Amino acid sequence: MTRQRLALLFLLCVLLLSVLPCSRAAAQEIERLPTSTAAFVGRAERGKLYAPVLLTSFAEFERVFGSPLPVSEKHAFLAYSVRAFFENGGTRCHVVRVADPTKDHAEGLEALRSVDEVSILCLPGVTLPAVQAAMIAHCEALGDRIALLDPDPEADPAAVRAQRERLRSDGGFAALYYPWVRPPAAAAGLALPPSGFVAGVCARTDREQGVWRAPTGEVLGAADVSRRLSTAEQDSLMGAGISVLRWIADRGVLVWGARTVSSDREWKYVNVRRFFLFLEESIHDGTEWAVFEPNDEPLWARLRASVADFLLGLWREGALQGAAPDEAFFVRADRTTMTQDDLDQGRTVIVVGTAPIRPAEFVVLRVVQDRSRGPRFLRGDSNADGALDISDAVRTLEFLFLGAAAPPCLDGADAADEGQLTLSAAVYVLGFLFQGGRAPPAPYPGCGEDPTEDGQGCEAPGACG
Repeated sequence: MTRQRLALLFLLCVLLLSVLPCSRAAAQEIERLPTSTAAFVGRAERGKLYAPVLLTSFAEFERVFGSPLPVSEKHAFLAYSVRAFFENGGTRCHVVRVADPTKDHAEGLEALRSVDEVSILCLPGVTLPAVQAAMIAHCEALGDRIALLDPDPEADPAAVRAQRERLRSDGGFAALYYPWVRPPAAAAGLALPPSGFVAGVCARTDREQGVWRAPTGEVLGAADVSRRLSTAEQDSLMGAGISVLRWIADRGVLVWGARTVSSDREWKYVNVRRFFLFLEESIHDGTEWAVFEPNDEPLWARLRASVADFLLGLWREGALQGAAPDEAFFVRADRTTMTQDDLDQGRTVIVVGTAPIRPAEFVVLRVVQDRSRGPRFLRGDSNADGALDISDAVRTLEFLFLGAAAPPCLDGADAADEGQLTLSAAVYVLGFLFQGGRAPPAPYPGCGEDPTEDGQGCEAPGACG
């Protein structure tokens, strides 16, 4: 009797296991990734070459890299810029020591490729066109950071405009600040490159107000600027895509502009570019749980809910425009966002539209989860001229989440003959595919026009007259 009962119990368990669905991973809350970690590359008194070192204070810098080099030496501004970063509100930075930043900057930048938390890149005082082009290329290739560029130390407004003309980043992955600044209690005539000061202000603004807030109207920890600009000079420079620093009586030195070097008006503002880098990284990391899930409506519903909750929190904090959530963002993941080929290939596509606080147009994120393809990293479709083909009102960014083939119980296949689940790999690879040039399938509510007549906007109080 006991054996019969055990046999019946065994058969019952087998039947139950055959009809119960596979368990699904629960939708997870999307975590906001930090945005205020900077990276500096330059010369130092001592320390290991080409190895990033995480620092949380200038005292740590001195322990690792020694005292500041004499400013009379060539390209000796690393220590001064790191100190300015911490004095202006920065809390974390990675420093890479190189022998000569004009010659071995490539090794320094390569050392930072694996440091994912970096969101701001500086090579203080290095203004050679080839080096600044390499900084921009580094940021564009990684797609998670922006370069703060310094002007030539003796440049007048005409010269800095000429420098700006040599810089290209349609995606807005760099910003040029002008002029140099004079630190507090500095020796007469001493001026320092602005990038370290501005990086600290960006970090402080991110922490206190949010990465979507333009780092403008903020006071720098500086005594003066190397050249005081008139209103006419300021307007001319900002119209050329140069972010200016101004000395204001009774207030000191203020960050007055937040322009990138992009000619695309969608990415012309530093805060908009950095906000979308934050969105891309946060959504990517926050939805990777879905890689091995069945590609069906329950998964799509959970992804929609997860991303919508994330964006709702940002809207409530003022990061997005709109009087109501449906005017500020939309999230779609259904049969309208995926072709039959997407489904056949195991790709899950999420289209996310948001209205950043400036400009007013929707910006669209298209999230693709691919279970079948190997890792790739691509950015942008080009037209015949090699320029990104993007509509005036929207831009489409695509994420590609790459995974190994799903277990049989997740992709609908039968279990192996042995009754055990089989995985095609022990680990999975994640990657991004950012692809511009496709507008969403239909107009979306809440798409407004640029709030200013000429689409320029104002970075600081009084900046537009």
